[in-house]
Amino acid sequence: EFQGGGGCWDSVTCSIAGSIFTEDVEDIRAGAGLYQQGIYDHANPENPFAGWTHVYVPYCTGDVHWGDTEVEYQFGATTTTIHHKGAINAMAAESWIAEHFTGPEQVFVTGSSGGAYAAVTHSVRLQELFPDAQFDVVGDGGNGVVTQDFLVNHLSTWGIERHLPEEVPELN
Repeated sequence: EFQGGGGCWDSVTCSIAGSIFTEDVEDIRAGAGLYQQGIYDHANPENPFAGWTHVYVPYCTGDVHWGDTEVEYQFGATTTTIHHKGAINAMAAESWIAEHFTGPEQVFVTGSSGGAYAAVTHSVRLQELFPDAQFDVVGDGGNGVVTQDFLVNHLSTWGIERHLPEEVPELN
């Protein structure tokens, strides 16, 4: 599961989404109760994922888990560097998964909001790791509304071209 969160690509959007880069560990722990419900409630016999291993990929890079660059943004008089390294983090998680799991029969890849985009693109690499597994992918809440201006002038800010899966030519 790829954690969701806002994306940012310029000084305006990165200043608005700034809280995803500074979330305190205690805030994360305080919300942990949410991760004992729904698909996380392994004691619930009606949960179709009860007994499954759950790998959670956190998010703090402002690039929907796609980036591989660092960018300096000007916030008023302050310059801040945002480490758009979501692809690198996701690939580290994928490497960890490859080292710790062998031959799963089923794999379910999901994410919400920014994690929805990651679920779609990173599921390609996971399928390559486990070619014999049944795969299901659900990108929940990725709104899909992308302007031409964003595609032409801002998407490259994240450095995504290094890691887009070639197996999905539509991403080009």
